[in-house]
Parts: sequence; structure tokens; C-alpha cells
Amino acid sequence: MNISKLTKSDLNEAKIFMLKIIKEDFGYDYNPEWHKDISFMENIYLLNKRSCFFIAKDEGKIIGTIAARPYDKKYPKFIDLYKADDTLSVWRHYIKKEMRGMGIGSKLFNETENFAKKLGYKKFYLHTQKTIPGSMEYWMSKGFSIIHEEDDQFRTVHMEKKLYQNFIKG
Repeated sequence: MNISKLTKSDLNEAKIFMLKIIKEDFGYDYNPEWHKDISFMENIYLLNKRSCFFIAKDEGKIIGTIAARPYDKKYPKFIDLYKADDTLSVWRHYIKKEMRGMGIGSKLFNETENFAKKLGYKKFYLHTQKTIPGSMEYWMSKGFSIIHEEDDQFRTVHMEKKLYQNFIKG
């Protein structure tokens, strides 16, 4: 298994992989409102130097993904909390069902965290749903904390993680 940055040649396979996971895990198909970034992956993740998209491959096939981009949501409750210049939003963190629990997700997240620190981001933002088995526990094990819970059909939970830079005195 190896982890690498998404390349242009991986785009189609990554889209197919993610849409399959979305269908299997969440029970719905592509929704242009929710999955717009999947349609525009090259612009959002490859061409934007402040975004990243990592993939895990085993025997040449994608088995895991994680994407992150500058915070771009317009939630009124977070208007003064998150800004694109200091907050990196985590998206599309999917692992092939039979490969879960093997540390692949953690390795992908570690790459994303290293990317964020190198670019000087101060925090991560993400949202997940309580209806996804193991999701809350996974993100809390990575140092995320709950900042807001929605009372919606998906039981959406907004989370953040502060990033601490290693400062060297000179």
C-alpha cells in the first residue's frame, strides 16, 4: 500500500471510487449540491496550491481518499470562526469497506495534517454525521472536538482541530 498525491491520471478512478463509497455507505447517488467538488476535482484540488488530495493505492487500485481545501462554507454560525486563509476543511475521507480498521485512514490524515502545517493553517474544520458508524470516534481520536450539533435528518456534527506549529527558537 502506498500513499501519494492525486494526479490528473487518477481523477476518473478517484471519482468512481468515491461515488461507489457514497452509494454503499450513505445509500444515495451523486447530488450536485453536496458533491460539486467531485465534478471539479482538478480545479479545486489539483490546481489550487492551498488544497490537497491524497490517495492510498494497493496493487495499483485506489483503496482510500482524503481531500482538503481552504474553508469555503457560508454557515452563518461560523462566520467569525473560520476563514479560508487559516482553516483547512477536510472532505472525501473514504476507505474501501474491507480495508477499514487497518490504519489507512490514519496515514491519509497524517499526510493531510503535514500539508496543513507546512502551509501555515491554524485549524481544521469538518462535518460528519452521527449516523455514520465509527465516524465520531475516528475524528475524536485524531484530536477533533465537536463545536456544534445539528438537529437534522443526518444528525450532522461540526468539528474542528487546532493545529499547533513547531516553533524553533533561533
